[in-house]
Amino acid sequence: MSALRSIDLVVQALPPTHDAIGEYTAFLACELGKGLDVRVLTNCDHPIDTLDGVRIDPCFSLQGKRRFFGLLQSLKKTNANAVVLQYNPFAWGNRGWAPDLVRVIRDFKIRRPDVTIAVMFHETYMMNPGFRSWLMRQYQRRQFQSLCSAAHICFFSTELWAREYRERDPQALAFHLPVGANLPVSAADGKETRRRWRIDENDFVCGVFGGAHPSRMLPWIERAVVQIDQQRNSERRVVFFHVGGEPIQWSIPNVPVITTGRLSADEASDAIAIMDLLINPFSDGISTRRGSAMAALQNGVPLLTTRGHATDSVWDQQSDKSVFLSSANSEDNWQQATQKAWKKIKTRDPIRQEKIKQFYRANFSWPVIGKALCGHLSDVINV
Repeated sequence: MSALRSIDLVVQALPPTHDAIGEYTAFLACELGKGLDVRVLTNCDHPIDTLDGVRIDPCFSLQGKRRFFGLLQSLKKTNANAVVLQYNPFAWGNRGWAPDLVRVIRDFKIRRPDVTIAVMFHETYMMNPGFRSWLMRQYQRRQFQSLCSAAHICFFSTELWAREYRERDPQALAFHLPVGANLPVSAADGKETRRRWRIDENDFVCGVFGGAHPSRMLPWIERAVVQIDQQRNSERRVVFFHVGGEPIQWSIPNVPVITTGRLSADEASDAIAIMDLLINPFSDGISTRRGSAMAALQNGVPLLTTRGHATDSVWDQQSDKSVFLSSANSEDNWQQATQKAWKKIKTRDPIRQEKIKQFYRANFSWPVIGKALCGHLSDVINV
């Protein structure tokens, strides 16, 4: 029987703060709380929503010289078997500078050798080109290495990062753990949602979810929508539907552009569910850390995206069925993938929609993620 009975999750924010890692942690905590004693340690700087079956300890601040004093005090007294730190360098300090967080984790390991320490790396360190990014990468990489050394086990949101870390340290316990959807599954009547946004039942809805992330290839999104509009049957209008995120000045001639602005979680999921295609190209390729893709898949929405160095093997399961992949380095290939997607999905198919949902449930649902996390932690605890 697993020795894992209680777990602490450490995260920099929780809902209602708009923060993807905080939302991820809230969903994960609620799932784990169905079978374990779960406590979330988070900051006290903002209001916090309650979570069913989960204790919340707002024990630290993200401001001030001794901002993590309360975190260490709370960790020292923990009754948990395992502590899991949710990590992205930019979440914990200005420009990703957080040596005080590293010191707290090291100190905790010394004071409580009976507790298993894990780190979930949503990002590792800055990898973008340019001198400024290079400077940040120098200290962020040292922080990453220090946290890995302090942890008994590490989790990575992409297959690539887990593999790279194991190659550097073959003895390390490093595992791939995808993210799930940070939105509930839509239970709304799609016809009613379309009426709300003045989208006709026969319209073909190309959509995007979220804001202008640096790796999101906005011009390619625009080109795909224009191409689909040119290929469409004259009886079907193409609509571009931007759900959530900050406003973006889209340039898509002859196609109605509908933007929702920020929505509640339920409203955002309802809006995504009426899309016929989510268009989501990334410069590094689709990977299992992209919550925007998960939000579409859980609602049965096909995905047009890119394959790059960060793309995980799981995406091949649905390649050219409901996930249409293009090289992130070829505009011609993007055009071909767009054409293939249009031909496959221009007619709505409830069977295809259900298969997409099954793909999501089998690989990215919160029960699957929670089970994998607990399984790996239990293996360490039981050694």
